[in-house]
Amino acid sequence: MKKTGIFLIIFLSFLCNEFAYGKDRLVIIFKDGTSQRVTLAGPANSIKSINLQGAISTSGRGQIAIVAGTYGKNCGAAYGNKTEHLAQACNGKRHCEYIIDSKIIGDPVLGCSKDYFAEWNCGNDQILRSMLVSPEAGFEKKITLTCPQ
Repeated sequence: MKKTGIFLIIFLSFLCNEFAYGKDRLVIIFKDGTSQRVTLAGPANSIKSINLQGAISTSGRGQIAIVAGTYGKNCGAAYGNKTEHLAQACNGKRHCEYIIDSKIIGDPVLGCSKDYFAEWNCGNDQILRSMLVSPEAGFEKKITLTCPQ
């Protein structure tokens, strides 16, 4: 690869989480979850610059759609046992601060320090996002679920 190609890769690594290129296209995935697809006019090793203006894909954008909320997974509780409660609190939002309170959601497994596991999608994307809160989660630990804007 020519020096310009190496410079481009180094430059892109400051802007994004990952990128991939084929023989005629480049996909750049930025740190905020947005992506940009660039059609290459020539071979990848001859790229001198890329203009990242224009339409940016809306992949990863949208509102929270809860897949599952599980309280006590580490103690053998059923997967998704608190999905309905988490969905009522967070579905349809871009940003949701949820307090895990065992006095409100109940205790599915007595005598065990329970974790909390949340899974969600954003809009129509296929990326399954998740967050695990350590045991004793039910003592009003707060989680924040977000979708890129």
